[in-house]
Amino acid sequence: MARVLIIGDTHCPVMHRRYIDFLKEIQDSWDTDKVIHIGDLVDWASISYHPKAPSLKNSEQEYEKAHKQVAQLYEAFPEVTWIIGNHDALTERQVFDIGLPIDLLKNYKEIWNVPNWEIVPRFGHKIIDDVLYMHGDKGRYGKFPAILNAEAEFQSVVQGQAQRAAGV
Repeated sequence: MARVLIIGDTHCPVMHRRYIDFLKEIQDSWDTDKVIHIGDLVDWASISYHPKAPSLKNSEQEYEKAHKQVAQLYEAFPEVTWIIGNHDALTERQVFDIGLPIDLLKNYKEIWNVPNWEIVPRFGHKIIDDVLYMHGDKGRYGKFPAILNAEAEFQSVVQGQAQRAAGV
């Protein structure tokens, strides 16, 4: 049975400065053999659909800072399964919304320079030892979305996205 390290929504460039250290401690303590990032690796607040704060920097500065944090994650964890989340997919969503061909957009591995990472498309999932790993922007919502999704899928579920509804 796999021992999976789960990296929660990092939202680079606003990932906590000690998060990687924490993850490495967990990896060492539990001798994990697989690593899954359950989505929202990056935040992309500057290109989101939400109103922008006046203090928000531009997309180039956000990308540059996020890229540095992603590089730190990649150095610490060179083999990761990354499930694309709604924030990660903002570049793709914006391309669709303005009507450009998707081929004009680089793939996620190129954008973030993570060539060894396995990419699971948005709304996709990964199953390891009968546990379903997903971002959480599909499926059931509510007070306990992971429990609702586990009931709907009839299996254990690990998901991101629902930060206000954390639980085990």
